[in-house]
Amino acid sequence: MELLELDQSADVSRAGEPQMSYASLIKELLVPVIKRKVEEIQEFRCLRNREARAVRMKISDYSNTPWGRMLMDPTVRDSNSYLGRLFKRRFRVPFPLFNDILLPIVEKEDIFECRNVCRIPISIKLLACLRILGRDSTADDISELAGVGESTALFFFKLFIKNFSNKLFGKYIIKPEGIFN
Repeated sequence: MELLELDQSADVSRAGEPQMSYASLIKELLVPVIKRKVEEIQEFRCLRNREARAVRMKISDYSNTPWGRMLMDPTVRDSNSYLGRLFKRRFRVPFPLFNDILLPIVEKEDIFECRNVCRIPISIKLLACLRILGRDSTADDISELAGVGESTALFFFKLFIKNFSNKLFGKYIIKPEGIFN
Protein backbone atom coordinates (compact mmCIF):
# COMPACT_ATOMS: atom_id res chain seq x y z
CA MET A 1 0.00 0.00 0.00
CA GLU A 2 1.45 3.28 -1.07
CA LEU A 3 1.15 6.36 1.13
CA LEU A 4 0.33 9.58 -0.60
CA GLU A 5 1.35 12.91 0.74
CA LEU A 6 -1.43 15.43 0.40
CA ASP A 7 -0.67 19.05 -0.16
CA GLN A 8 -3.36 21.19 1.47
CA SER A 9 -3.02 23.81 -1.24
CA ALA A 10 -3.51 21.22 -4.00
CA ASP A 11 -6.75 21.46 -5.90
CA VAL A 12 -9.19 18.63 -6.17
CA SER A 13 -11.97 18.69 -8.69
CA ARG A 14 -15.23 16.84 -8.54
CA ALA A 15 -17.14 16.17 -11.68
CA GLY A 16 -18.96 19.34 -12.63
CA GLU A 17 -17.87 21.32 -9.52
CA PRO A 18 -15.30 24.04 -9.08
CA GLN A 19 -11.91 23.00 -7.74
CA MET A 20 -11.39 22.97 -3.95
CA SER A 21 -8.47 22.39 -1.60
CA TYR A 22 -8.05 19.25 0.49
CA ALA A 23 -8.69 21.23 3.67
CA SER A 24 -12.01 22.53 2.44
CA LEU A 25 -12.97 19.07 1.12
CA ILE A 26 -12.18 17.49 4.50
CA LYS A 27 -14.08 20.26 6.26
CA GLU A 28 -17.06 19.76 3.99
CA LEU A 29 -17.14 16.00 4.55
CA LEU A 30 -16.17 15.68 8.23
CA VAL A 31 -17.91 18.61 9.94
CA PRO A 32 -21.44 17.19 9.45
CA VAL A 33 -20.29 13.78 10.64
CA ILE A 34 -18.63 15.27 13.74
CA LYS A 35 -21.70 17.38 14.53
CA ARG A 36 -23.94 14.33 14.24
CA LYS A 37 -21.66 12.30 16.55
CA VAL A 38 -21.60 15.12 19.13
CA GLU A 39 -25.42 15.25 19.07
CA GLU A 40 -25.59 11.45 19.53
CA ILE A 41 -23.23 11.64 22.50
CA GLN A 42 -25.28 14.42 24.10
CA GLU A 43 -28.51 12.46 23.56
CA PHE A 44 -26.87 9.37 25.08
CA ARG A 45 -25.74 11.34 28.16
CA CYS A 46 -29.25 12.74 28.67
CA LEU A 47 -30.77 9.29 28.28
CA ARG A 48 -28.22 7.76 30.66
CA ASN A 49 -28.91 10.45 33.29
CA ARG A 50 -32.67 9.88 32.99
CA GLU A 51 -32.18 6.12 33.33
CA ALA A 52 -29.89 6.58 36.34
CA ARG A 53 -32.51 8.77 38.04
CA ALA A 54 -35.17 6.19 37.23
CA VAL A 55 -33.04 3.39 38.75
CA ARG A 56 -32.36 5.40 41.90
CA MET A 57 -36.02 6.24 42.37
CA LYS A 58 -37.24 2.77 41.41
CA ILE A 59 -37.13 1.06 44.80
CA SER A 60 -40.19 1.80 46.84
CA ASP A 61 -40.83 -1.69 48.21
CA TYR A 62 -37.89 -2.47 50.48
CA SER A 63 -39.27 -5.90 51.30
CA ASN A 64 -37.94 -7.05 47.90
CA THR A 65 -34.33 -6.15 48.74
CA PRO A 66 -32.03 -8.90 50.08
CA TRP A 67 -32.30 -7.46 53.59
CA GLY A 68 -36.05 -6.98 53.33
CA ARG A 69 -36.49 -10.62 52.32
CA MET A 70 -34.27 -11.67 55.22
CA LEU A 71 -36.37 -9.67 57.70
CA MET A 72 -39.59 -11.20 56.34
CA ASP A 73 -38.34 -14.78 56.57
CA PRO A 74 -39.71 -16.43 59.75
CA THR A 75 -36.64 -18.66 60.17
CA VAL A 76 -34.45 -15.62 60.93
CA ARG A 77 -36.11 -15.41 64.37
CA ASP A 78 -34.52 -18.71 65.39
CA SER A 79 -30.90 -17.97 66.37
CA ASN A 80 -29.93 -21.60 65.67
CA SER A 81 -31.27 -21.66 62.11
CA TYR A 82 -29.02 -20.97 59.12
CA LEU A 83 -30.66 -17.60 58.49
CA GLY A 84 -30.49 -16.67 62.18
CA ARG A 85 -26.76 -17.41 62.28
CA LEU A 86 -26.27 -15.54 58.99
CA PHE A 87 -28.09 -12.50 60.42
CA LYS A 88 -25.88 -12.54 63.51
CA ARG A 89 -22.71 -12.88 61.41
CA ARG A 90 -23.68 -10.07 59.03
CA PHE A 91 -24.99 -7.54 61.56
CA ARG A 92 -23.13 -8.62 64.73
CA VAL A 93 -26.32 -8.91 66.78
CA PRO A 94 -28.81 -11.78 67.03
CA PHE A 95 -32.18 -11.09 65.42
CA PRO A 96 -34.17 -11.20 68.70
CA LEU A 97 -31.91 -8.47 70.16
CA PHE A 98 -32.30 -6.42 66.97
CA ASN A 99 -36.06 -6.87 66.73
CA ASP A 100 -37.07 -6.74 70.40
CA ILE A 101 -34.60 -4.21 71.83
CA LEU A 102 -32.69 -2.14 69.26
CA LEU A 103 -35.51 -1.43 66.82
CA PRO A 104 -38.01 -0.25 69.47
CA ILE A 105 -35.38 1.97 71.13
CA VAL A 106 -34.42 3.54 67.79
CA GLU A 107 -38.09 4.16 66.96
CA LYS A 108 -38.93 5.52 70.42
CA GLU A 109 -35.96 7.87 70.57
CA ASP A 110 -36.40 8.91 66.91
CA ILE A 111 -32.73 8.29 66.18
CA PHE A 112 -33.18 8.81 62.44
CA GLU A 113 -35.32 11.94 62.94
CA CYS A 114 -38.21 10.53 60.90
CA ARG A 115 -41.04 12.07 62.88
CA ASN A 116 -43.26 9.17 61.77
CA VAL A 117 -42.69 9.88 58.04
CA CYS A 118 -39.97 7.75 56.44
CA ARG A 119 -39.59 6.60 52.88
CA ILE A 120 -36.94 4.08 53.91
CA PRO A 121 -38.04 1.74 56.72
CA ILE A 122 -36.26 2.27 60.04
CA SER A 123 -35.33 -1.43 60.13
CA ILE A 124 -33.40 -1.08 56.83
CA LYS A 125 -31.64 2.06 58.10
CA LEU A 126 -30.70 0.34 61.35
CA LEU A 127 -29.41 -2.73 59.51
CA ALA A 128 -27.28 -0.49 57.29
CA CYS A 129 -25.76 1.24 60.32
CA LEU A 130 -25.08 -2.05 62.07
CA ARG A 131 -23.46 -3.42 58.91
CA ILE A 132 -21.19 -0.40 58.59
CA LEU A 133 -20.24 -0.57 62.27
CA GLY A 134 -19.90 -4.34 62.55
CA ARG A 135 -18.38 -5.29 59.21
CA ASP A 136 -16.80 -2.03 58.02
CA SER A 137 -18.98 -2.11 54.91
CA THR A 138 -18.87 0.71 52.41
CA ALA A 139 -21.78 2.84 51.26
CA ASP A 140 -21.61 1.02 47.92
CA ASP A 141 -22.25 -2.31 49.69
CA ILE A 142 -25.17 -0.80 51.56
CA SER A 143 -26.57 0.66 48.36
CA GLU A 144 -26.46 -2.70 46.65
CA LEU A 145 -27.95 -4.75 49.49
CA ALA A 146 -30.46 -2.36 51.01
CA GLY A 147 -31.57 -0.50 47.90
CA VAL A 148 -30.71 2.97 49.18
CA GLY A 149 -28.38 5.49 47.60
CA GLU A 150 -24.78 5.73 48.76
CA SER A 151 -25.10 9.33 49.91
CA THR A 152 -28.32 8.45 51.74
CA ALA A 153 -26.61 5.56 53.52
CA LEU A 154 -23.77 7.83 54.64
CA PHE A 155 -26.23 10.50 55.75
CA PHE A 156 -28.28 8.26 58.01
CA PHE A 157 -25.15 6.51 59.33
CA LYS A 158 -23.82 9.87 60.54
CA LEU A 159 -27.25 10.71 61.92
CA PHE A 160 -27.37 7.36 63.74
CA ILE A 161 -23.95 7.85 65.34
CA LYS A 162 -24.70 11.44 66.39
CA ASN A 163 -28.18 10.80 67.80
CA PHE A 164 -27.42 7.41 69.32
CA SER A 165 -24.50 8.83 71.26
CA ASN A 166 -26.32 12.04 72.25
CA LYS A 167 -29.65 10.48 73.23
CA LEU A 168 -28.73 7.03 74.53
CA PHE A 169 -25.19 7.16 75.86
CA GLY A 170 -26.22 8.68 79.20
CA LYS A 171 -29.17 6.28 79.62
CA TYR A 172 -27.49 2.96 78.88
CA ILE A 173 -23.73 3.41 79.37
CA ILE A 174 -22.51 3.53 82.96
CA LYS A 175 -18.89 4.26 83.71
CA PRO A 176 -17.29 1.61 85.91
CA GLU A 177 -16.48 2.50 89.47
CA GLY A 178 -13.98 0.76 91.62
CA ILE A 179 -10.29 0.58 92.42
CA PHE A 180 -9.19 2.08 89.10
CA ASN A 181 -10.74 5.53 89.72
